[in-house]
Amino acid sequence: MSMREDENEAFFQAIERVSQYWPALESTLDRAFYSGLTLPDNNGLIMAGLGKQCAETLGEIHFVCRNGYGLAGTKLLRGLYERTVAAAFFAKNPEAARRFLDSFDLDFGKLMHRHQEFAKANGQELITRSCGGAGSNGWAFPTAGWRTAQLCGPPNG
Repeated sequence: MSMREDENEAFFQAIERVSQYWPALESTLDRAFYSGLTLPDNNGLIMAGLGKQCAETLGEIHFVCRNGYGLAGTKLLRGLYERTVAAAFFAKNPEAARRFLDSFDLDFGKLMHRHQEFAKANGQELITRSCGGAGSNGWAFPTAGWRTAQLCGPPNG
């Protein structure tokens, strides 16, 4: 047996051991990130989102490795690591989490403003505009099936 065949055999034996415990791990991830998650605040939104992405990536890593694509698994592992580091950073720095959410709100407002311009130029229905937005740039997240977004003047930039 060549070195490569030995490595492949060892890899598949290791994956089989992980696969034995996969149903329990998957069930735990489902309970943690997909069923009735209650968020204490906006920081919880970031942590839950990053956690859910990590859970999905872990499932993808298991899938590709189980199907013989261990190299793809190592590439996915990098993204899993980066999201874990980001989650730890936001957990330790709540102010940075708030700034991150504010920047998302600004980007969302710019996107909605551009949608308004595009829709108007093409004679399409506009998203309802009214003053009194909740975000730092006047936009609030659309509610009730994307019917309403609020704007107090166009965003800067």
